[in-house]
Amino acid sequence: MLLDLRENICHTVKAPANVSWDIGKHATDVAYKAVSSLEGAGVFAVELFLTEEILLNETAHRPHNSGHHTIKSCYTSQFEQHLWAVVGLPLGEPSMKTPAPVMYNILGEDEFVEVATRIRYKSVLELDDFVYHWVSLVYFRALSIPGATVHWYDKPVTPRVGIIMGSDSGLPVMKDAARILNMFVSAHRTPEMMFSYASSALERHSDYHCWSLTPVPVIGVPVRASALDGLDSLLPIVQMPRGVPVATVAINNATNAGLRAVRMMGIRDADLLARMSQYQEDTRNDVLRNAEKLKKDGWVSYLNP
Repeated sequence: MLLDLRENICHTVKAPANVSWDIGKHATDVAYKAVSSLEGAGVFAVELFLTEEILLNETAHRPHNSGHHTIKSCYTSQFEQHLWAVVGLPLGEPSMKTPAPVMYNILGEDEFVEVATRIRYKSVLELDDFVYHWVSLVYFRALSIPGATVHWYDKPVTPRVGIIMGSDSGLPVMKDAARILNMFVSAHRTPEMMFSYASSALERHSDYHCWSLTPVPVIGVPVRASALDGLDSLLPIVQMPRGVPVATVAINNATNAGLRAVRMMGIRDADLLARMSQYQEDTRNDVLRNAEKLKKDGWVSYLNP
């Protein structure tokens, strides 16, 4: 089969590969020799590069990516073949049901980002609704094609920002960071989920210890939780030892922590940067509207609407 990559991501898989007989024979021979030199039983996935010569790139001791055509377009799925080979049962029929199957990998990220930027979704939750509608249309359209099947990965969303707290007493403050992050990126949706995530991290290390272990940027939020008015939280953060860089914000200002995290990610994410610019513009407009309202109505009416 022929794998077409775009930006190092699988785009389409076509079988058989549209190459000459000589090239196909050479690639098969290289793959056969590679697998013959290994021990074990089962399905081996062999990946090669076609340049001016055949180059062996990877040999996987397992079935290949779960969405490939070798599941539905063959009489026997690669997963069944692998199991039967491992347990020593006779192998199934490996031939394809159709002369030339094609697998199309639907990611949609670029389309979603473009539409989200144009429509200016205010939160990830609103974008999720759009994505669900769009994917449903693609899904049912694919099923209307005779012989076509759909494989839904349903991979869990991995949060791009983690929130770790010393105790649940920080939730009333840190929920503001979660609220900001939900406007820009996938994050834990409820305080309960956020505290569960934080607790599992703290079972392994204290929050200060986590800062010294992680290679990713850390933003410390000093929480006002004692008679010292939050200084007992602020001072340890700003006095972290050399080699443990931790950014910080004002006491109890988790909102700015969330905004700073988004700006950090915006360095490599043009969509986040554009949405942050829009957020700043919206905030500026809110300030101007409030100033105009104060000027027009006076301070008494402004404070008592």
